[in-house]
Amino acid sequence: MAEAQAKGFPIDLNRLEQQMFLERKQSVWEFHIRNRDPETAAELANLWADKAIEVLNADLKHALRADQIQAQINSVTSSQPAPGSSGYSPEIQAALKALSDDLLQEKQSSQGIISIMKFAQTGNATPSPDPAIYGLADFVLAGACIGFVISLWAAGRHKVLGRG
Repeated sequence: MAEAQAKGFPIDLNRLEQQMFLERKQSVWEFHIRNRDPETAAELANLWADKAIEVLNADLKHALRADQIQAQINSVTSSQPAPGSSGYSPEIQAALKALSDDLLQEKQSSQGIISIMKFAQTGNATPSPDPAIYGLADFVLAGACIGFVISLWAAGRHKVLGRG
């Protein structure tokens, strides 16, 4: 939002939820943004899409790092302690603890992204030839009400003149 405002795009925080939404189509997500100015809508959509891809790829790096740490933990724990010993040496236990802490941190940083996911931006938004018309429903309702009133007036006038 700060980047969009720095570029001169007016953003009304109170209406932001009404202006943008995501739509899922199979494995593809479409980002939609509504604005009176089609150029502004396209620029904001591109700005947010670029930022989303950047964040998703950063989270993916954390997920990949978490998988690497898990593989290290698995390789250490797959080797059994020496027979007759009470477990792993203090050095190995300390290393496992450090790896476990790193694993937890990387999983939290990945924000639910798993390493097999791939992200790509398939295209940039272009200005819509049909920009959003806010309040269109109000105009349609007003037109319907005016038409209804005129039809009642015409029907009443028709009866008064004795043609009905």
